[in-house]
Amino acid sequence: MTLLYPWVLLGFPLYLLCERFCRQRIQEIYFPNVPMLKKATKKGRDLTRILRYALLFLMLLALSAPVQEKRLTQDHGIGYDISLLLDASDSMREAQRFETAKTILSDFIQSRQGDRLALSLFADYAYLSVPLTYHKEALTTVLQHMRIGVAGTRHTALYEALYLGVRLFENSTAKQKIVILLTDGLNTVKSVPLQVALAEAKKQQLKVYTIGIGDDYRRKILQRIAEETGGKFYQATDPQALQAIYHEINQLEKSTLATDTVTYHIPLFRYPLLLALLLMLPFLFLAYRQRTLSLAHYATLFFLLVALYGPHTTGEALGAHQPDKSLLLVLDLSRSMSCEDTFPSRLQIMYNRVAKLIDAFPSTKIGLTGFAAQGYLIAAPTLDHHALKQLLRQLDLKHISREGSNILAALQNADMLLPTQGSRTVVLFSDGGQMQDFSEEITYAKAQRLQVSVYAIGTAMGGVIKADNTLRKDKAGNIIITRINPRIKILATETGGIYLQHTASDATLAQLVQSLLSGTDPTDNTSETFREQREPYALPLLLALLLLGATHLGFRRSK
Repeated sequence: MTLLYPWVLLGFPLYLLCERFCRQRIQEIYFPNVPMLKKATKKGRDLTRILRYALLFLMLLALSAPVQEKRLTQDHGIGYDISLLLDASDSMREAQRFETAKTILSDFIQSRQGDRLALSLFADYAYLSVPLTYHKEALTTVLQHMRIGVAGTRHTALYEALYLGVRLFENSTAKQKIVILLTDGLNTVKSVPLQVALAEAKKQQLKVYTIGIGDDYRRKILQRIAEETGGKFYQATDPQALQAIYHEINQLEKSTLATDTVTYHIPLFRYPLLLALLLMLPFLFLAYRQRTLSLAHYATLFFLLVALYGPHTTGEALGAHQPDKSLLLVLDLSRSMSCEDTFPSRLQIMYNRVAKLIDAFPSTKIGLTGFAAQGYLIAAPTLDHHALKQLLRQLDLKHISREGSNILAALQNADMLLPTQGSRTVVLFSDGGQMQDFSEEITYAKAQRLQVSVYAIGTAMGGVIKADNTLRKDKAGNIIITRINPRIKILATETGGIYLQHTASDATLAQLVQSLLSGTDPTDNTSETFREQREPYALPLLLALLLLGATHLGFRRSK
């Protein structure tokens, strides 16, 4: 809480001084029993004095304009684009290197205000986890859920990861672009030559900072990568050294954004005024008992009420805030999605429709999450749709468990990735799985304000599931037939979304796009304008204060 006019509180000691030295001195007639009368009324007069002092202080406090300050910051300019490459091979288990790196990276991510960051992991192959995004909380959430093995465990695709990290900047308009690569091993995959990755980095005019941990990496290779791109090589011997390295990089590559900060105030004067109004009731009752109640007391109460509940006016616009519009796409990655009852397969149709839906919302932050037996965090909401579609094409299902359809886990991931404010729109691509009851998912979605639309893929006739060129069978030896589950429609209708079943034409997708555009519009670029509320309470409050003070000082009598 802040006082806009703290000097107003000086009125309280001034009042005490005036009570002492400024009283009217009118001669009174003495009676023999005055001491006895004074003693009998002393307790009531003391309580009256305490209430009067409390009333005066609270009214002065309200008059000093207590407020809660809020700051609205608008960025003008483009910060850094940073690609974070993290070794997730099996050797990173040693001495908890992977978990330590995740913790330090999380702190680094939070410190990069105004920058876009991307996250890639590499082991047997390079895996783009999060495209370039401003959404720091979602990026940190994805990072914390990453585990060794998400990109294999046996090899280290170092050069491939560098090439992938560099290619992220193809459509970047940032003036400063950097890559931070951390590894504890040497390249063992021959997918991309080092010369090709370095040539691409130089073409993009970006810096590469390399960090080697442990003893098995090739120092000269990491030094070469850093030197040829204008970066710097670091060697981390322990967690403290690693943290210091990221701190140094953070200082070397400091973003300078032009920002406008506007401070607006939320008035809090009503709280002391309300308390003063409550104390006014026993004060008036004592004045009545002591036969000192006058018209001025009623006038004081009236002006207090006017100050507390009086009209307000709207001030000039202080600034505009762009609402965070995000759309989250949830992908069913379970085994049944490989069924070919729709050509070429449910999975390929899902990929195709997701890519087209991404193109339909060019100015919306879009994120991806998937589910099978558990939920999988794929990408935080981002405006880099090119990288998002690249990630979609490279999605490798060999390293995840695809049994089951845990839609609740997918909704929980959606809740983590979507901003808490604004519309929270989810589009679920699925065949519905084998679930008979969606009540738990509906309850969760409603509690978290998730609006779930369902794009169902599959046919009522169904089809078989192939695995390694063999048909999947149940425990009794019967061939499994998977069909679309129409019961999932209730998940959409109960959460305010729309249910659509896939057709060969693009008409169904167009209907989904139109539905998302109507009502809660994910592409709405209107901004919310903040206006400060002006409360003309000071004049009636000042009148109430003067009346209360004058009522007491004007009628005091000297002996």
